[in-house]
Amino acid sequence: MSIIQLFSSMTAEEAASIVKEDLNSFVRAELERAFNEALEGEIEDFLLEASSERGGRIYRDGYYERVLKSRFGPLSLRIPRDRLSLFKTMMLEPYQRSTGDLEYLVQRLYLDGLTISEIGEHLLADSSTELSRESIRKLVSGLAKGAEGFRGRALPECVVVFVDGTYVPLKRGYGKGSSVSKECIEVAIGVTRDGGRQVLDFRAVPQEGAGNWSDFLESLKERGIGSPKLFVTDGLRGLPEAIAKSFPSAKSRLCLVHVQRNISKSVRIRDRKPVMDDFRGVYSKGSRKECDEAFAEFASKWSKPYPRLVLSLVEKQDSMFRFYEFPKPMRRAIYTSNAAESLNSIAKRKTRARIQYNSEDSALIVLSKVYEDYNRDARPAKFMLEMSEEGKQSMGLIG
Repeated sequence: MSIIQLFSSMTAEEAASIVKEDLNSFVRAELERAFNEALEGEIEDFLLEASSERGGRIYRDGYYERVLKSRFGPLSLRIPRDRLSLFKTMMLEPYQRSTGDLEYLVQRLYLDGLTISEIGEHLLADSSTELSRESIRKLVSGLAKGAEGFRGRALPECVVVFVDGTYVPLKRGYGKGSSVSKECIEVAIGVTRDGGRQVLDFRAVPQEGAGNWSDFLESLKERGIGSPKLFVTDGLRGLPEAIAKSFPSAKSRLCLVHVQRNISKSVRIRDRKPVMDDFRGVYSKGSRKECDEAFAEFASKWSKPYPRLVLSLVEKQDSMFRFYEFPKPMRRAIYTSNAAESLNSIAKRKTRARIQYNSEDSALIVLSKVYEDYNRDARPAKFMLEMSEEGKQSMGLIG
């Protein structure tokens, strides 16, 4: 019997039931795939960030199974684990057994790199108004509203702010006149007065520059970050001047990781290890006085083979070693802008999937979600557990 004959022999209700069953099966499979792929991305992001924070690699440790109920049928999920049992997925509540299915799936597919048309090709059934292009567009628009809310929210007062710029491919224009080029994403991460960390804001600009940073910093100021005591930067052009203008009482310092990268690029391969070892010995000293003495020895030793490099470092001496002015438990946390760097590496990976249609709007949607997830999962700074009450008060910290 042919398919046409089979359907002809059925009532409308029976035929609709079969179509619905096939559609449910398809959507269930897509939901299951999307969830498991998202879990894989989440554990990779976590391992990258956690390994950076702990100063050593954290390894995966297999999976455990969980069945999640949906109105399209049960979903078999593989929840990743790490060897230290630190990873907790933010996609599911600890005992959650069901989900809001369709909206989640559409938004997840969009964040994973599919256009509205491609989502339609995956999910659209001609007879289903629920899965029409307009319905998909409305579900995706929920992400856009979320991005606007994230980037327009009131901000907490911050003690330290890490600022960093990274480049992602953005598409400008449409059709034959469109072009894709790398543009700067400026991001700021704040340490709040209670020791929490969160992405404060970000924006896309064609290029770095003092004017762009001034607008960005003024926006943070207007939204409530107060008077941070310190900004940690990676030496981006125009940033120190913009900080001094918007936050005249704040100090700024260079990220030592970026300084060391520049040193490594500036010396001969055979000298790289001894130069780097000597420089690490400088900022590992217990006090600023000892640090300055060690730096003088470093400069004397290496100024003859690398005069320009040493002169550049001497000019940056105060900015590099300003962390000694802060309580000892805080120093390791403010050595570098790695908090922003590790987060930006995640953002690059997330936007890479959308390179062909990564308009500014779609990139901002994806990045808002990345940064919102970071805020939800961020742990308090470790130095809060080690600082005395007097030290906390001197820094304007509470708790």
